[in-house]
Amino acid sequence: MPRTKVIGSDGMVLTRLSRDTVRFEVRSTEPELTGHEVLVYVNDVEMTRLGAGMGMDPFDLLIPENQLIATTTPHQVGIARCECGEYGCGSTDVVIVRDENAVHWDWEFEAPIRGGVSFKADEYDAEVERLGADRSWERPEDTTARLILTGADREHLDSMGMRLDWVAKDHENHDFLKVALYLGDSDWNSEKPGYQVFLRLPRKGRTPQEVATEALGLLANDPRNWSAGWHETKRGTAVPPSLAGRKWRQESIGLAVPEPKRPARGFWRRRR
Repeated sequence: MPRTKVIGSDGMVLTRLSRDTVRFEVRSTEPELTGHEVLVYVNDVEMTRLGAGMGMDPFDLLIPENQLIATTTPHQVGIARCECGEYGCGSTDVVIVRDENAVHWDWEFEAPIRGGVSFKADEYDAEVERLGADRSWERPEDTTARLILTGADREHLDSMGMRLDWVAKDHENHDFLKVALYLGDSDWNSEKPGYQVFLRLPRKGRTPQEVATEALGLLANDPRNWSAGWHETKRGTAVPPSLAGRKWRQESIGLAVPEPKRPARGFWRRRR
């Protein structure tokens, strides 16, 4: 019997009552970690600390799609990770399902409380929509990343065997934004090659929209025209990616890489 069902005192099978409340809050994880976390309050009690220890990054929950949206098909979502910042080191998941006028959550892995919780569907939907529309937590690099992750033509990338992984400020030089893609076979047991590919775009003195527009233009272009870095993700991969152009260069993860030179201003005008 699904966990959203309970046995009543008269022996009848009843749907769990929607008497709980939920509220979300995004806050910074600095100075311990650079980023943000989504805190989850059920009945005004914060759940992520009681579970694995830290809320998920908004990019893991909300971008490119809001994973908290409830449908009639149950789906499992991570809502808490270890305090070290890694999901999998510690994990709290919820199975979310809509049942008529109720939304039910049931815990998986490190449960913060005993038993599942149930919310009124209209109240749950309103809070999830509010969280998804909230941009107050975003730094400029977060806004740029969101615009790229939500605007990229993933079908075009998929047709070339590429997957858009993440977008973030380049930790080696904060004046640049780093776009990371995966190319090839990601199955570690496969002998087929796999690569990480990096694009770096200048962000100093430019708006998030300007940087995102350039990035989306590049992602829609022929990769052979990119100035990109790559490194192999599997032992034994010694050859460059088949899509590599003459301006691609091999990188060693953990070592400094040359900073890209900023093109002349006329280039930016043509790219927009």
